[in-house]
Amino acid sequence: MSYEWETELQPSKYDAYDNLVWQVQHHLKKVWDKDPLSHKFDVPLRGQWKVTVAWVTKVDKRKWDCQFVNHDGSRTFRSLKAAKAYAVAIITLEQ
Repeated sequence: MSYEWETELQPSKYDAYDNLVWQVQHHLKKVWDKDPLSHKFDVPLRGQWKVTVAWVTKVDKRKWDCQFVNHDGSRTFRSLKAAKAYAVAIITLEQ
């Protein structure tokens, strides 16, 4: 099992001119080489199995929000690098 970051575009809201505003989200995902449930079925699955455990979203010009799947609260940072480092540290310490 390993961790990797994936960047995705998400529609966030409409602006004053009814144009859709897209937002960049960075997802921290757990990656397994095979499906963990493949031994329960007789179908051999190949490829990777990914599950999102945390994500980082840009809130303002210099404000990044870090959220986790299993936690209720979120934490705000001034840089993307700090938010990503915090997410990786919390996820690895919870194992």
